[in-house]
Amino acid sequence: ANYHVQNNWAFYAQYAQGFLVPDVSAFNVNNPGHGIIPQESTNYQFGTVYSASNLSFDGDIYYIDFKHKLQTQTLPNGDQIETNNGDATMEGFEVEGTYVFPHGFSAFANYGQIIAVAKNDSVFPINNGQQLAGAPRWTAAGGLRSETHDLGVAESKLVLNLTGHWTGSQVVNTPTTTLQRGGQIDGYADFNFSGTYSWKNYSLQGQ
Repeated sequence: ANYHVQNNWAFYAQYAQGFLVPDVSAFNVNNPGHGIIPQESTNYQFGTVYSASNLSFDGDIYYIDFKHKLQTQTLPNGDQIETNNGDATMEGFEVEGTYVFPHGFSAFANYGQIIAVAKNDSVFPINNGQQLAGAPRWTAAGGLRSETHDLGVAESKLVLNLTGHWTGSQVVNTPTTTLQRGGQIDGYADFNFSGTYSWKNYSLQGQ
């Protein structure tokens, strides 16, 4: 559902249901009684989108309910299998925007916060109420872009991009026992710089 407050400003709401089929390798285990079913999800999202001459912005909040959560379980003999174990919820918000400056420059930024919590986990009950492994608590991104025309020769173009991505702290593995959580790593960042110089049908790219 989408409602336009003005020509350049709208609110929207979404509802969706989905499922994730386990990878075929999840069935290749030495356990004839092992059964696994698709993970199911129900999604709710509400947001807004705004655009002006030089600015575009959007933000949303969301809530996702997972059933039959897929995760790795270690058997007493040391084998690891994929299994359905408990449920989970994921909720948070995300905002992002882009602004175009004069002379071919533009900038963008993005930030999202994620609360992904396990529940009804009977194998590793210590997970219940805790952040899911592999789900960072927040992510962010930002970048600058420039575009210059007729640089050196006519009909040429130089595009430069500098982007950064930040990932918040996260649990990196499943619990070792029913009484001990897995390890955690701090947040980290990576950056990328790229440039493309083009003239007619030719281009030179570097990254």
